[in-house]
Amino acid sequence: MSEGGTAKVLWGIRNGQVAIAVANKAIDSSRRGVNFELTRCLIDDEHEGPVLDAAWDGIDLAVTGGADGRIKLWNTRRMRCLWSSEQQRTHNLVIDPVVKVTKSNKGIIVGCTQSGSITIFNGFEQVVNSNPKSPRERDPLEEVHSLVIPCPADYTVPREEWSAPCLCLDNNASSAQSAVLVAYEGDAHFRKIFLDVGNDCVSSPRTETFGDERFGVVSCVRPFFATRADQCSFVLVGDRVGCISVYDWQGKDSNTETAILPVRRFEAHVDGSAVTAIHWDGTTLITGSARGETFVFDGLTFRELRSFPNPIPRFRGRRYLPPIDPNDDGRVRQILVSPDRDVLIVNVGNAVLAWKAGPIGKGISSVRGRHRLHVDSDVRKKKNAGGKWLGELFVAASLDNPADDSIRCSRIEAEYR
Repeated sequence: MSEGGTAKVLWGIRNGQVAIAVANKAIDSSRRGVNFELTRCLIDDEHEGPVLDAAWDGIDLAVTGGADGRIKLWNTRRMRCLWSSEQQRTHNLVIDPVVKVTKSNKGIIVGCTQSGSITIFNGFEQVVNSNPKSPRERDPLEEVHSLVIPCPADYTVPREEWSAPCLCLDNNASSAQSAVLVAYEGDAHFRKIFLDVGNDCVSSPRTETFGDERFGVVSCVRPFFATRADQCSFVLVGDRVGCISVYDWQGKDSNTETAILPVRRFEAHVDGSAVTAIHWDGTTLITGSARGETFVFDGLTFRELRSFPNPIPRFRGRRYLPPIDPNDDGRVRQILVSPDRDVLIVNVGNAVLAWKAGPIGKGISSVRGRHRLHVDSDVRKKKNAGGKWLGELFVAASLDNPADDSIRCSRIEAEYR
């Protein structure tokens, strides 16, 4: 999060602590060094297990979810816990870790547990609208109401093998109704949950299902919610066979049990690698694959413009440099584009790929290939000597056929030069 020229980083630590690092004037390029201040939470406020997810809510508020099954709301200016939920437990009273959290500007906090259940908390309007610099007057826990929704997906794999879901809140919906997007990796569908928010509670939600079972399971979901009345909300979904599907977030009017199909689909990765990251800014569509490759498409026609290979170095005998696992950490995790749309940052495993569009300067070589550093002069002489001997050998071979020796000699001389 950034506030003017100040950069803020929210940290969730494995020992349960929550901290914030503040760097004043970090975005000022004229400064050589940046001093930052790290503030940790109190021992009484921290989680009783590793922090699994953290999300900002504006500039002064943040939400975290931990392995202790609790969701906490934080005031980041004073690094104090404003509210903590009760422990989420399964039907057999086992602690259910919170793996995903999100918050809306309407006083709603949503968390998703490892078992797939969704917990909705309502009643934080006073905390959101109050001044975070002033001390709180009353405990907001007395005004919070909760609703637990069982996991809507049907799984055949054990719970321990489930991946973290995608959980997003549509903050631009109507004031009386909010919508939650939830998607589980390993499922061929994602779902839209309507929340009818009242004055004191959250009523029973209505659910719509999106997806197509014929194109495999979902591997990446990226929603784009409208910010103005003249815009339309849509969702880009990538699957494990390398296809991108476009869904209309408006859904349907009739309450039918059939899933909503995409309005358009195209094959993004011809090699069949799964789509792991999606970025769209209205001009270009950028996707990342499980093999670490990045592809750039036209944002409207979906025509491929260019691609970037995997930046992780490889060496003989193995595919990737250890400890990289190509099935896990070798995939594209995140794609970022600058506001001016001239800088591309891609996170692939433990490597970062940076690309900047613009004219090539005079001091920059435009030759593509591998540049060897600290090349010995003897090695260069040996390489040149080998090429000269090979050229003389070709010339001698061309003299065996006097009919076309002139043509071959001219070709070899041109290529050798």
